[in-house]
Amino acid sequence: MSELSTSRTTLKKGHRRGALREQQLVNAYQSLWAREDMQIVMADLAEASGYYAVMPEDATALQICRAEGRREIFARILSLIGVSVEQREAIRIAALAELQTTNEEA
Repeated sequence: MSELSTSRTTLKKGHRRGALREQQLVNAYQSLWAREDMQIVMADLAEASGYYAVMPEDATALQICRAEGRREIFARILSLIGVSVEQREAIRIAALAELQTTNEEA
């Protein structure tokens, strides 16, 4: 397997963190978002992360922390892609459809 591209391999030393790297990530995520099959990936990530889920009343502190960590990662992806309000709503609807399918077929 070949080496994966990282900020270490694509940016000069001293520029691997900060605005330049952030813009590189934004561009990479946005190019992925433009792919049609990325929509199914986003729906899956939204469901798997529990981004739109509500924790049950009896959730433990550890369960809440774990859920919030998953949500934080998905929120970062949404932020880097720069999705519109309409796109966020479409992702929410798709994630709920995926969750319903999981509940029906699991």
